[in-house]
Amino acid sequence: MESAITIHEKSRIPNRRFDSEEVNFQALIDTDRLPDEAKGASIVDIVHIVRLLFMILLRKVKSNLAPTVLIRFSFDAPKLDNPISTHLMRVADMKVKRILSFILRVLQTKDDILLDEGFNIQVITIQEEQEWSIISLNEYEFGVF
Repeated sequence: MESAITIHEKSRIPNRRFDSEEVNFQALIDTDRLPDEAKGASIVDIVHIVRLLFMILLRKVKSNLAPTVLIRFSFDAPKLDNPISTHLMRVADMKVKRILSFILRVLQTKDDILLDEGFNIQVITIQEEQEWSIISLNEYEFGVF
């Protein structure tokens, strides 16, 4: 089933001022490559396919990030009124189950989301400041040492 999923990185935009990065992906699911039992997909099959897609994407995104980096996913499909976004949270706390809970809440109310039309996924990461470095700098400036 993994061979039916294609994830293509469209752009990567660093923001040095805020020490963050935005990465845009396009995901496609080739329904012709799905196993026969997954065609004519029920909601259970769709959940399994979307879970697999986000497992692949999360593995790809998290591979070079520290656990304290903040991350947010935004999911947009042609027939959605608005993108579906997760909260900003630490990489260590971001799990496939959390992403799916945000997406499935919306997808259950939509009858006409077609996975083979493709969709866009935006991933924003923000490096978190280390508070101890600011505190030690201030103590040093005021002659505490």
